[in-house]
Amino acid sequence: MSFPSPRHHAGHHEVPADIAGAPRADKIATAVQQDTVEHPAGFVLRPRMIVRCTHHVHSRSTHHALAFLGEIVAVKLSNTLHEPIAELSLLYTRQDLDTEVLAPSTVDNGTAVAIHGQYQVVRSSSKIHVYAAQITEIVQVVRLDLALFGMPYIATGTLWLREDVSVDVDHHIFSVKHEQMVSICRRSCRRQNLLALEEDVLRFCELCRKWYHIGCVPRLQTVAHYRTQNNPSLPAWVTWTPPANADRTTGPDLAPLVTLPIQRNYPDLFPARSVSFEMLLGQVRQDILNPHWRYPTTADAQVTYIQALIRRFTVPDEPLVRWHALNDFIKLMKVPLTDRYLYRCPRSSEHFM
Repeated sequence: MSFPSPRHHAGHHEVPADIAGAPRADKIATAVQQDTVEHPAGFVLRPRMIVRCTHHVHSRSTHHALAFLGEIVAVKLSNTLHEPIAELSLLYTRQDLDTEVLAPSTVDNGTAVAIHGQYQVVRSSSKIHVYAAQITEIVQVVRLDLALFGMPYIATGTLWLREDVSVDVDHHIFSVKHEQMVSICRRSCRRQNLLALEEDVLRFCELCRKWYHIGCVPRLQTVAHYRTQNNPSLPAWVTWTPPANADRTTGPDLAPLVTLPIQRNYPDLFPARSVSFEMLLGQVRQDILNPHWRYPTTADAQVTYIQALIRRFTVPDEPLVRWHALNDFIKLMKVPLTDRYLYRCPRSSEHFM
C-alpha cells in the first residue's frame, strides 16, 4: 500500500527500531481489563484507534501488503506469551479494492462505487490479531458520519473513512454492505451514495440532515437577495443582523462570516484541493445565534476567534496546515453576498441550503 509519510501528520508516533523492555505482566493484565494497553514505545492503544502494522500477512495475501492499516477492535492478553495483543479490523484503500488489482470474479459490482475517494479507507469484516510490538504508529484518519456536517479542513493526502461503509470478505469475495450505507442526494441521482471528497461539491440540508450533490438540486437567488425579503421560512443565518449589544465597528463585519452556506468543496475558489469548512461554520452559527455569546470587540479579537476555530477543526493540527486554512477561509469570506447562491432541498420548498 502507498500511504502519506507519518512525518507529515500530527498525532503520529513512530516506534523506534530497537524497542527495549516490556510492561510487567500484572500491569498488562490490569490495562487489558480496562480495554487499553501501553505500547512498548509509550503510547496507549485502545479500541477504535487506527494503527499501521508491519511484519504480518495481510488477508489480501498480496506482495505489497507489508504494511497495512487496521482499526483496533479490542486489546487482549496472549494466553501463551502473556504479551499484549490487539484484535484488528483490517482497513482497505481504494487501491486495494481496485479491479485492476483484484480479480474481477472476486469483486462485487457495487464495491467500486462505494470506494471512490482517492484517500478513502474502508473497514472490512476481516479480523486478525497482532502483537503490540507489530504496531508501528497511530494513524490519524478522519471519520465521516454522513448524517452530520462533520468534515474538518484537512490537508491534502489525509486519510478518511465513511462510518457507514464496510466491505464483507467471504471466501475471498469482496462486497459492500449496501443496506448499511447512508443515502446521499435525491433518489433520481445517478451517483447516489457516491462520495469522492476530492471531486464532489455538496450542500447540506440542516433540516433533513442530508447531503446533496450541488448539480442535482435547484439553484435559487443569492444571500443578498433574500436578506431584503421578509420571508419567515428563511433560516436565521441568512437574515442575521448584529443585535443592538454588538460592537458597532466589528458587528457588521460578522455578517460575511455568518451567511456562508455550508458546502463541501469550493472548486471555483480552490481548484487544486478539497476544502471544507462545515464544522467551523456550524460552530459559528451556534455561537452567534446564542444570545449569551460575547461578540469580538476588535478586529484582532475577530481574527483570534477565527484562528481558534481553525485550530479546533483542522486535521492535522500543524502550523502549515492552519496557515493554509486561514488563508482559504479569508478568501471564502471575501465572496460577495451577491455571489452566495442558495439551493432548495428536494424534500421541501421551505428548506434552504
